[in-house]
Amino acid sequence: MDARLMHQRTDMRVCSSPDFSLALVFLVGVRSSAWGAQAAGTPIPHGTLELIAENEWIGAGHEFHLGLHFQLEKGWHIYWVNPGDSGEPPRVTWQLPADLSAGPMEWPAPRRLETSPNIVDFGYEDAVMLIAPMHADTSVIAERSARLGAEVTVLVCREICLSSKAQLSLILPIKLRQPEPHARTSALFDATRKSLPRPARRDWRRMFS
Repeated sequence: MDARLMHQRTDMRVCSSPDFSLALVFLVGVRSSAWGAQAAGTPIPHGTLELIAENEWIGAGHEFHLGLHFQLEKGWHIYWVNPGDSGEPPRVTWQLPADLSAGPMEWPAPRRLETSPNIVDFGYEDAVMLIAPMHADTSVIAERSARLGAEVTVLVCREICLSSKAQLSLILPIKLRQPEPHARTSALFDATRKSLPRPARRDWRRMFS
């Protein structure tokens, strides 16, 4: 058994929903990893979820970034921050040391989901990463490490919806200099940033007047 799998249990219950015939709730295992990224994603219904870091270390007084990387089986989807007529977006509760703080989540542009002719939903299929900006105060102690935790609740849907709660964590070292990109994860962060919605032009009203 993987030593990083601290515990795992599954709790199922049937829920009523006006939009779906069945909903199940899963509580999945806790995984912890060191130095930037998990070796394998934590199971969620019909997919995996991985907590990864863009940077090799935390720099005192600098910003760094974490990512929630979802990979889903074909035909299953999760929802955007503004899901539309039904569904719920993933929600995260960060568990951070006192001298680290999280900023607003960055959501890639979604696609319209083909859930029903009469329902307009927006979300993601196949794979997507949500980016979380983080900031380290100058008071962090260098030459130590920090454990970064995230409790994530996510609704994974097809004809039915499965609600899952996953506890993730990773450990990053702390240094006094600016953090550098991690060789294994930096390309994924770069690709995700290219898919983020662009701010509207200041003169957009003139374009339609």
